[in-house]
Amino acid sequence: SEALGLVHEPLASAGPTRFIHAALEACRLAVPLDGAWHIRVTGGIHIDGQKVGLGGSASVVSGVVACWKQRCDQEGSVPWTQVAIDAHFKASGSRGSGYDVATTSTGGVVLYRPSTEEGGVAQITRLQWPDGLHWTAGFCGQGVSTRVLLAKAKPGDRAPLVAMREGVFRLVEAWTEGIASNILERLRSLDPL
Repeated sequence: SEALGLVHEPLASAGPTRFIHAALEACRLAVPLDGAWHIRVTGGIHIDGQKVGLGGSASVVSGVVACWKQRCDQEGSVPWTQVAIDAHFKASGSRGSGYDVATTSTGGVVLYRPSTEEGGVAQITRLQWPDGLHWTAGFCGQGVSTRVLLAKAKPGDRAPLVAMREGVFRLVEAWTEGIASNILERLRSLDPL
């Protein structure tokens, strides 16, 4: 990856190539294939040298799994998105919900419920985009680390998480109704955490 400064870098289970390594290993376990692979990552979103946190590792894992799926032609027999979620979780040091991988693999707006069972499969539903709702992305000029933000949370204080969960449930309800004004009202009613 020229974007990551890794040209002809060998794959390893640790370090900067760990996401590619984990994706290939998970795919090999799902459906073994013969042959060698050459992986080239051409993306990477950086602004003024800062990573903007838009799921780069999720995109890499999803892309590798999608290529493997296409190569082995095993569309319906393997839960490929779950293969990608599990690979990303492993490469992330057993952190993360898998939502970014599910969204990257599925595309669009996704309702995601992770599996609560070991070896289970997440429930992923692609939602329709409501008429009259428009979206744009912006960057405030400063990247933010999820890990640092979570470390600031008070241990044992679940109230912010409960409030966020309830707000998201109300937002999903409005989204599935498909009325843009209701969605915007639900977004405005979310308390900043």
